Amino acid sequence: MRNNTLTPRTSIVALAALGVGLSVLGGLAGCETSGGGSGGGGSAAPAPSQMVSTDAWNALGYRLDWQGYASVPGGGRVTNFAIGNDCLVVQESGSRVSLLEKSNGAIRWTNQLASRLTRFTSVDVRGNSVWASSESELIGLDIESGDVVARQRFARVVNTPPLFSGGVAVYGTASGEVIGHLTTANVKLWGFQSPGAITTPAVDVNGIAAIVSQSGDVMFLDPQTGTLYAGARMFRGVESAPASGDGAAYVASLDQSIYAFEPSGGVRWRYRTEYALRGKPVFHAGVVYCEVPQQGMVALDARTGGRRWNNPEVRGTVVAQRNGMLVVFNGREALLVDPADGGIVERQSLSNVARVVAEQFTDGAIYTVSSSGAVARLVPGR
Repeated sequence: MRNNTLTPRTSIVALAALGVGLSVLGGLAGCETSGGGSGGGGSAAPAPSQMVSTDAWNALGYRLDWQGYASVPGGGRVTNFAIGNDCLVVQESGSRVSLLEKSNGAIRWTNQLASRLTRFTSVDVRGNSVWASSESELIGLDIESGDVVARQRFARVVNTPPLFSGGVAVYGTASGEVIGHLTTANVKLWGFQSPGAITTPAVDVNGIAAIVSQSGDVMFLDPQTGTLYAGARMFRGVESAPASGDGAAYVASLDQSIYAFEPSGGVRWRYRTEYALRGKPVFHAGVVYCEVPQQGMVALDARTGGRRWNNPEVRGTVVAQRNGMLVVFNGREALLVDPADGGIVERQSLSNVARVVAEQFTDGAIYTVSSSGAVARLVPGR
């Protein structure tokens, strides 16, 4: 490991610019909004092939609460998903956003935000607004009606979902610049240049933004000012976002190692493997879980990096915990895994499920989402 030699290039916008208000553009041309009521808005009941496998989820300790269907035109696929206090937001590849009621899955509204060629990096629910981030702008929608209430242009083309910190949204760019966009004033608040492209989002580590570039630079930035607290360097970049917990960022690197970096720039530990790592690390209750080729799921002590166990039969990402067992999803099946030794307690094949998202990690509801827009809410069973 060598010391990071990055120099911050931080430009703070003059205070007078902070008074600039949101660009309120409700009812913009080109944006088509439709209300859903009790299931309208152009939605349709899922086809039998899209219905959730209730027997499989019952075996995993969940029961079906409801199943709904987001508006996904022909040829589209679900790209972004977010959970709010009383709603779910689904975005498809053609820029259409649907908001579903969390209580029953009915569509409240849908809105076509841009052309079908526009690339969006994320949707987020914050307070009474839905925020959709494209490569060039941040679009705010009223959570009740779906009307566009703000369109904010970025100073740079962004490449990642944002990390929100107060009124600042932190994005990475393909040019390597990290930018802080001030949502309350629609201005670029700061910029910090790194040597490599940034393709994964920043994560919060005790109020500090940790972000990794494809050149292997790890940066800990103040999200309000862009000031560099500390940095470190790996030999290669990443394909998955870091995890955060217990005062560290956990990074699965293409240089064949899992790292625990502290905001001071120090390496708490490094777990070496023989393979480039592409799995997403997950932190829970003092343990870091990550899939490693040939080794399968590996459980590492978050303080020491010591391996607690590994199981070559367990592949995928840890998404939740149910009755003390880890829920692991790999795109084809869901498994219940004993966190004490990695043993498989239950394994169920799933069809037509693109992602599994937990409302809360431990014994909470989970949502399955298909690429064609079928959404199911599953709640803990008896």
